[in-house]
Amino acid sequence: RTELLKHIMSPFELIENLHEIENDEWNVADAKNVSVYTYLSIMGDGLITPLVIMILQVFIPIILTLDMIDKNQDGHAAETIYNQEATLMKFLIFLFYLFNIVPDAVSTAESVYSRLCSLQRVLLQQEDCTLLQKIGGRLDFIMNTSYVCVLYLLNMYILANTEDANDVLFNALQIHFVLVMDEAVASSLWWDPNKRWIKAGVTELLLQINLRLCWLASVDDFSKNFDIPKQDLLIACDGDYNLFQNRQVAIESAADTRFMTTGERVSFFFLQEAIEMKNARAVSEYRKPMPHFGSFPFMHGSFRRGVFDKYEDLRTWRRWEKVLWLAPIPNLTNIIHVNEMSEIVPNLELEKIKATSHRPFANQGDVYKKLTYITHLRDVLTFKKLYRDLHDSWSQQNLLR
Repeated sequence: RTELLKHIMSPFELIENLHEIENDEWNVADAKNVSVYTYLSIMGDGLITPLVIMILQVFIPIILTLDMIDKNQDGHAAETIYNQEATLMKFLIFLFYLFNIVPDAVSTAESVYSRLCSLQRVLLQQEDCTLLQKIGGRLDFIMNTSYVCVLYLLNMYILANTEDANDVLFNALQIHFVLVMDEAVASSLWWDPNKRWIKAGVTELLLQINLRLCWLASVDDFSKNFDIPKQDLLIACDGDYNLFQNRQVAIESAADTRFMTTGERVSFFFLQEAIEMKNARAVSEYRKPMPHFGSFPFMHGSFRRGVFDKYEDLRTWRRWEKVLWLAPIPNLTNIIHVNEMSEIVPNLELEKIKATSHRPFANQGDVYKKLTYITHLRDVLTFKKLYRDLHDSWSQQNLLR
C-alpha cells in the first residue's frame, strides 16, 4: 500500500518541488542554458520566435565566413604583415575556449536544464509529444551540440585570418553574441516574467509523461497495459478503435452537466444564457480562454489548441465512466503470501524469475559505458554522435526523436 501511494503521488511531489522557491534542484527561475528552443520543446507553442532566432544564428556566421573568404581571395590577407599583438590575442582567446567554452559545451553535470532535457527525452521515448514539442526538442539538442562545434570552427578560421588585435577580439565577441542569442532572448524580462510560463509548461510536461496519451488513444495498447479485453473496451467506446480520443464525443461530454461540479454547472448555464442574449462581455467572462505562448499573438488564430489544451480530444467523460469499472481486480497470490508469523512477504517463486535479452525486467534499461571527457569531445567534434543519433532515429522511423 505504501509503494502504491508513493507511485501515485510521485508526479505530484515533483510538481510541488517545482513550485517551491527554496528547492534548488527545480529552481526554474535561475536555470542556466534555457533557450527559446527549450521553451518550444516544453510548451509546444510559440514557434515564430525560435524560427527567427534560428535563422539569425545560422546566417550571421555564414555571412561573416564568406566575407573573410572573399578578403582572402582578393589578396588582402597576403598583404598583411605579421602582427605580434594579434597573434597573442588569438592565443589568449583559444586558451579561453579550451578551458571554458569546450568543458561547458560537453559538461554532463546535473542542473535544472539537464533535468528538463531528461523529462523531454522521456516524453519523446513514449511518443506522446506534439509535433512542435518534437521540433523544439531537436532544435534545442542540435543548437547546443553540433551547432556549437561548427560555430567555433568557423570562428577559429575567421580569427586565424584576422591580423589586427582589436578585430580579433571583436570577431570573438561577435561569435559569442550569436551563440548566446537564443538564451539571451529567453532570459529577457519581456519573454517570460517571473518564469510563470515555463513553470506551467513543466507542470504539464510531468502530466504528459504520466498520462501515457498513446495508450489512451489505442485499444490494443490500453488492453495490453491494463489487462482489459478488447471487446469490452470497444463496447464501452461505441466500437471506436481510437478509444478515448474522439473530438465529437469530447464536445458532447463537455456540455453534459452530469460530469460537472456545482460551480461548473453554474458557469455553464450562465455562459449559455450569455450566448442567447448575445452579451459578448458576459461570454468572455464565462468562457475559458485559450492561452498561447509567444510574441506574435496574431499568428495564434491558425492554431486550434492553446498551450494547455493538449488533452482536449481525450475529455470523453461518458466513455471514461464506463471503462473505469472494466479493469479486473488483480490477483496478488503469485506475488505475496502470508507466512507462519502472519506477515505479508514476497513469494519465494519470484526469485526464480530471471531477466533475459528477450524478456528484460520493466525497470531495467540498457547499461551504457560512461564516456570520458576526451571520448565525448571527439564524438561531438567529428559529428559521430550526431550520426549515431540520426541513425537511431531513422531506424525507429522517427527523425524528430
